[in-house]
Amino acid sequence: MTQTIRGFSLSWWEIVCILVITVAFWYPSPQRDQWYFLLALLLPFYIGRAIFFRRLWTRTPLDLWLLAFLALGMLNVFFAPYTRGIGMLGRVVLGMATIVAFVEYARAHRKLDGLLALTIWLSLLIGVMAVGSTQWTTKTRQMYFITNYLPVIENFWAAETGFNPNEIAGALAWLVPCVGAIAIYRWRAKLPYGDSGAIAALLMAFALFLGQSRAAIIGVLFALVMVIFLLIRNRRWRITALAAVGAVTLLEVLIIANVFSNSNQARSSLERDESSFTMRGEIMSSGFAMVRDYPLTGVGMAMYRDGRVRERYPVPTYGTRILPHAHNELLQVATDMGIPGLLVFIGWHVVAGYMILVIYRRSPPQAGGQGRVIAIAVAGGLIAHTVFGLADAVTLWDRFGFVFWWLLALLSAQYTLTRIESE
Repeated sequence: MTQTIRGFSLSWWEIVCILVITVAFWYPSPQRDQWYFLLALLLPFYIGRAIFFRRLWTRTPLDLWLLAFLALGMLNVFFAPYTRGIGMLGRVVLGMATIVAFVEYARAHRKLDGLLALTIWLSLLIGVMAVGSTQWTTKTRQMYFITNYLPVIENFWAAETGFNPNEIAGALAWLVPCVGAIAIYRWRAKLPYGDSGAIAALLMAFALFLGQSRAAIIGVLFALVMVIFLLIRNRRWRITALAAVGAVTLLEVLIIANVFSNSNQARSSLERDESSFTMRGEIMSSGFAMVRDYPLTGVGMAMYRDGRVRERYPVPTYGTRILPHAHNELLQVATDMGIPGLLVFIGWHVVAGYMILVIYRRSPPQAGGQGRVIAIAVAGGLIAHTVFGLADAVTLWDRFGFVFWWLLALLSAQYTLTRIESE
């Protein structure tokens, strides 16, 4: 599919379709339901590949695991105790299509420059969203002297009430180490968008710090240390970067210790932390009960917050508020799709780790080492988000779930490129 239409490659047209569908799928249900037909826009690309190249897509090690999850999802619609229908697989199908589109781009162009630039611009947008549309909660009160003066973007498209700081923190945990690594590489190699990537990473990191999702912050700090050691070769710059991470870590410790709060605020923060700890225990206990009752299917895809499920598996301290997820991603997948779904979800990450190792080992360290950079970038994002996922969750059905698929797509594209270059 290397032909062009007025200079625009067909692989780019496939990515444009992916972006259009991602925008449409950003809406929650039931608004999103009317846009599922847009997935049909991708059919001509699959048909064209089948006719001209005798393949629907380029194979990667993730294929069988992704198809297994899709099959489990279809079975879940019929056998889980509760269901919202086959439409809940829409964002998952889009994620898989994103992987295919990125891999085909890599195969057609033999480079990832366009995808990396697109990733940086996407990150800039998310950074602006995070700073301007996050609903700053009481846990950020020690930063009110900053948040009170930030520009506010009201009525953001399809998110009129803004974003929960924990929800967007999950997306930032994926992106900050990943984009930071890409920015270091492009700046070091004097390639375009290096400065833009640095601005995007810093903007997202700033928003993450203000939101005070501690699990996400811990994960990102850990991942950044790894990125710094592996990518910054100059001793002075490495020490400077590590010192910056150390300073942020110290500041976070002081904030957790309520050093900048008065006695009343400190007492309130401690009570909130204790309540949050107790509540998470009850939430997870409720989730384990769901898995114990329905080990093969869970309660159903995206049904955790459903009123019938909440009534059957209550969390007393959460009161009447909507409980969106199990506050642990592994447990969340198990409550959605049972133990088989959990095993396949873990399989994705194991295979992703294998692909990262293959890319890192086969990519030459000289000449900028883009392959190694992408491996480190995606590894950093996945590690940071995994730490976040121990105490919180961005579910596969969430609007920010597309960021997870974006990282897997970048990884798959680089894996394909590395394999082609090794032949």
